[in-house]
Order: sequence, then C-alpha cells, then structure tokens
Amino acid sequence: QLINQLLMDATITHRLGKGARAPVGVAETINETRRRIGPLEAQRLRIEIAPEVRRARIAGDRVALREMLRNLVDNALRYAPQGNVDIQATPVAGYRVALTVSDRGPGIADDEKEAVQQRFTRGRTGESQPGSGLGLAIVRSVAVAHGGSLWLQDRSGGGLSARVILPLARPRTGRGLAGWIGVVGAAFLLLSAAPADVRAAEVPEIVTRYPAPQPSSRVLTIAGPTDTPVVAPLILGFQAQRPDVTVVYREMGSRELYEAAIEDRLKDVDVLMSSASDLQIRLANDGYAQRYTSPYAARLPSWAVWRNEVYGFTFEPAVIVYNPKRYSEATVPRSRQDLLRTLEQDRARLHGRVGTYDISRSSVGYLMAEQDELVSSNFWGLANAFGQVGVRLSATTAELLDAIENDEMDLGYNILGSYALSRQAAGAKIGVVFPQDYVLVLARSVLIARRAPNPDLGRALVDWLLSPAGQQVASSHAALGSIMEDTPGRWTSEAVLARSQGIVQPVVLSPALLVGLDQRRHSRFVQNWIRLVTDTPERP
Repeated sequence: QLINQLLMDATITHRLGKGARAPVGVAETINETRRRIGPLEAQRLRIEIAPEVRRARIAGDRVALREMLRNLVDNALRYAPQGNVDIQATPVAGYRVALTVSDRGPGIADDEKEAVQQRFTRGRTGESQPGSGLGLAIVRSVAVAHGGSLWLQDRSGGGLSARVILPLARPRTGRGLAGWIGVVGAAFLLLSAAPADVRAAEVPEIVTRYPAPQPSSRVLTIAGPTDTPVVAPLILGFQAQRPDVTVVYREMGSRELYEAAIEDRLKDVDVLMSSASDLQIRLANDGYAQRYTSPYAARLPSWAVWRNEVYGFTFEPAVIVYNPKRYSEATVPRSRQDLLRTLEQDRARLHGRVGTYDISRSSVGYLMAEQDELVSSNFWGLANAFGQVGVRLSATTAELLDAIENDEMDLGYNILGSYALSRQAAGAKIGVVFPQDYVLVLARSVLIARRAPNPDLGRALVDWLLSPAGQQVASSHAALGSIMEDTPGRWTSEAVLARSQGIVQPVVLSPALLVGLDQRRHSRFVQNWIRLVTDTPERP
C-alpha cells in the first residue's frame, strides 16, 4: 500500500504542477468516486447532494479531485468497518462548496487533527490499521492547490467528519469566449516550433503504385504511416468507384510525415492519412490543410471531425494483447488496475516479457500515453511497474505482436486493436482484451494537403472513405474498423462497443491535442516516463 500511495502522491503532484484546470462537476466527482469503490463497500455509502450544487463545477484537475475524495472515503470505510459512510455536498457562502465525508469510527483526537494532515503521520487510533500516513496529506495538498482547505471535526454522536471546502467555478459570461480564445492563442504561440525530440530517426519510405484500371493520366498521391497491406483494400475500393485514377501510396513514419509536410517535401501529395491525431491537428492548425465540407460529415461523431479539415474515418481501440500459452480468458488482466497488480505480484516471471510502445519514438504511443495520463490515476504507477519488469519498448505495433505470437512476450499494453484483431483474424495465436475500466479509441484521419496538386481527387477520396461503400470496406477489415453507425460488417464501432464493458474514451480531434506537443511539456513528459520505465531499480 505504501508504494501505491507514494505513486499516487507523485501522480497528483505531477498533475497539479502542470496547473491545468478544467470545469469538473461536483456530482460527477462524487459518482465517479463511488464507481471506483468495490461493490460491497459501495453499498455502505449514503450520498446527499444539495440541489444548489448538483450542477455546480469546480475549476480543477479531475483526477486529483477524484483521488482526494476517494482517499477520504477509503479512510472512512476502513476505520468504520461496520457502519455507513455519508458523503454530502452542500453550498457554502462565498460561492464555495463543502464536500463532507462522515463515519462512525473511533475519530481523531483534537491534539492530532492538524498533525495527521502531514505526510507519513498517523494518529493513535489508526495504529492498529494498515496505512501509509499519506492519505490525508494528499487530500490537503489537492484542496490547497484548488484554493480550498481541509477540516477534521468530531461528528455528533461519535465518529469523524472530514470536510473539504473548495471554490466553485463561476458561470461563463460574455467574456468567456474571449478568454478561451486568449488561452488557445497562447497555446498556439507556445507551439510555434515543433518539439526538438519529436524528430525521429529516418524510417525507410515505401512507395507503392496502384495503376488505374482504366488508362488515365489522373494520379492521386497519399502519404502516411498506415502499413501498405492495410491501406491497400481502401485504395482498391476507391478505384472501384474511380477506375480512372492511378493511386500512389507513400508509406512513411508519422513523424516523418509531419516533418516532410512542414518542410515542403510533399509537393506531389494530395492527402495525408495518419493515426497520429495530434500531429494531424497541428498541421491543420498551422495552415497545411484545405477546408472541405464533405456531404457525409454530418454523420460522423462530433469528436471525429475538426473544422472540416481533419476527418476521422476509422474506429480503433487500444487493447491489451496476451500470449495464450501463458494466460487464458479467465486469468488475463482485464483492467489497468488488474495489470498493475499482475506486474507487481508476478515480477520475476514477467521480467522481459511485457511490451508497449516507446513513446519517445512512436507518435501513436505518445498520444495514447498522454491520453492515459489524463484519464487514469494508475498511469505513473503502471510506468513504474513496467520498469520493475524490464519492459520491452518498440516503435511499431508489428514488432510487439510478433514477439507475443512467437512466445517471446506474454503481455502487450495499449496496442492498436485494429492491428491486433487483424493478426488474430488471420490465425495468429494471440489473445485480445478490451480493458474493462475504459477503452481508448483513436480515429485514423485524413486531410487534404494545402498545396495538393489534385485537390478534387483529394476531396473524392475523403468522400469515399466516409461513404457507405468506404465504411463497409473498413468494417470488413479488422485493421481498420468503421466509424459510421449502422455500417454492415464484422469490424464496426458497434462491435467494439459491444466487446467493451468499460467507458469508451475517444481521442477527440480538437485543439486540446496541441497542448501535448508543446516542446517543454512533451520533453518533460517523455523524460519522466522513460526514467520510470528504464531506470526504476528492481525491488528484491
């Protein structure tokens, strides 16, 4: 427990240090905390949210606020094992809210109420219980970072009431939009230069030509990191509708694609296709994309299109892949918490047999890691656990899947599910798990190059990819997956949703993705992660 608490403390300190703030619902925080408590313990919770604050929001960090409340609830459940635990949200003067967790446990002596809020300090009544002495310190640090405070009070009739008072986010006024534009504008200024460590080692480019079925001089050129065998069915499907078009596909790394675009080395390219959504948004934001309103755009999920410049056309989950020689459906970890527990409990046997993307070399790996860090309180704990087992890092999905299929690895984390499902459908002896806590979903996206020599063909390709015909090709190939609802086929968004028991968390095509490309933030994030997964000393 001490290790987990230390990791949680480090995670929260890291998040609070970034200073990022977003509106977080009071009721949402309470309900999310309840969902993360075990089902038996959750039955002991009695929740009361005053009508005045049911829709109220706090300007803060969602994960930090959730963990703050969860620490209070965990303490109450542990020290009062027989009774109910009350959670109340009530308004406080000065446009504030009080979150109060009350139990019928032994309480805390008056002379200890201040001391137990310090790190590694426990009260006399807690000496018989397991604990680290960090829980209340975490609560206090989160409260203070959000402009609030923590109060420990005796509960009438016996027990303890822990009360956190926090300022509420005031409703937006007419100046809200201007303020948002100012923030985004500042972010864009920070992003005026590409991250120095975004540039990767050169990846050999593969150029494949698909001659027009009917002789013609029209040529459409596409560039992107999608494996050529994966993109081929799309190209052939497009040519079935446009037999007068020769298609040239230039396969290159996602970072190489981005760098070539900004260095004007893609003069012949009409369409850029990539699963690195952040880099695609960056290109569009910096003026490297043409705006085009596709007639099919209205059917796309709102998160999969940005400014009618970047269009997502696939639905690709991030999954856990496992070696069926080592795990069965019943024994494989099915959530990030399960995976963390497995890595900690089975360290010796799993040493060198767990893999994931090297986020310093894989743009998709970095994007998924960044999204994980935003959503999961286990992110830095998992990074530490990966270091404990000597994780194998790779820049490519194929290398990770090969290692599992060849019995060189037992587990692969955050693997692009489209590739894994395709490999499995082709007969590979691998297992695929959709995490039960939440499933990250990426959309492979396309944009029409600003200086496309054949913009009309670029528009035709975008329309076809989003059309029923294009989506049916995507749904019939596991390495793609259709994004439009009601598309026939095996690999559809509905099929993914049916296999997932957790929340589906799409990577939204929006300017928010640009923040992760800020040079200083990107460098700090990658360095912290690499340090944990490569320099973590093994525990005896």
